[in-house]
Amino acid sequence: PPRVALSAPIAAEKVECSPTVLQFDFSKASLALNNLDGNDTTKPAEVRYTGIGSLNGVDLDLVLEAESKYIGHRGGELEGKLGIIGLPAGQSVDLKFTFQDHATGKPVTI
Repeated sequence: PPRVALSAPIAAEKVECSPTVLQFDFSKASLALNNLDGNDTTKPAEVRYTGIGSLNGVDLDLVLEAESKYIGHRGGELEGKLGIIGLPAGQSVDLKFTFQDHATGKPVTI
């Protein structure tokens, strides 16, 4: 069947900009922990990218945790400017993304 593109005006509210500056870049990050499936019970069940960026001068890590069963074969990877989570065909996973202060490990609200 033919496809039709529709467009309509979108109303937007004026939003105040935050004075914070967030910068992140996977090409500058390191994969510090790759245990999303939790197979290594001595480590947290997470993928941790360190050196992912900064917020107002605070170095950040990006932590991914599975909120549903992760059945994967690669876990986390870095490929250039991309962070990758491997999943076999037909599988899915719910992920929680958290930025953390690299020095303290505390969550950082963006």
